[in-house]
Amino acid sequence: MQNRDYYIEAIWIYLKTVYCAYLNMLAVFIFAYSMAHNSGELSELAVAIASTRINTIESMIGIAVSFVAGSILGGIINKGERFNFQYRFGFMQYIMCGLLILIEFVFANQLIQIFMLAFIFGIENSLILKIRSSNVKLTYMTGTLITIGITISEIIRKQYSNLWLLYYSLFVIFCYILGSFLGAIAYLHNKESAFKYGIMASFILGTIYLIYSYFYKKKHI
Repeated sequence: MQNRDYYIEAIWIYLKTVYCAYLNMLAVFIFAYSMAHNSGELSELAVAIASTRINTIESMIGIAVSFVAGSILGGIINKGERFNFQYRFGFMQYIMCGLLILIEFVFANQLIQIFMLAFIFGIENSLILKIRSSNVKLTYMTGTLITIGITISEIIRKQYSNLWLLYYSLFVIFCYILGSFLGAIAYLHNKESAFKYGIMASFILGTIYLIYSYFYKKKHI
């Protein structure tokens, strides 16, 4: 039973990685920002301060604050508990779906849309932290690449206890590339509907999660 749960958790992370990479690619095309991680934004903030570009300073600070606010909310939701297919993770996916609907159909101001998307990415990353001890982030792959490098170094030293982590991390990278590819294809071939596909994906992910959670809880009562 534990092995099956382990694989279900991994599949959930893979699907979420594809989904987040898809949204990030749309953000790059639509807003010319990668809000999935904040290294570039913080560097641009420093440049903007040095060149006194007030509008850019406000935008970069807004993105960072929105990301942190989303992380705070995600931390409150996961409560620091070990992931155990709690219903609230699925309901949170519906809430993020609602935020995407607001971005697409309600708020016309691009800066507000950017802040809301950064907020969503903050939620996504903080929610996933309790699922795996490997501490994978859904929207940036630097840590995952480091994990791959460290695991390969262990293999070179003939230490194979973390071999599973290498396979796991490689597939996370593959899923991120796949999601980015799908986002690029969707935007380039049907930009009017590309964001709507992300909304649909969020709703479907939430539904799948809640259905599995229901049967999981039923078996463990």
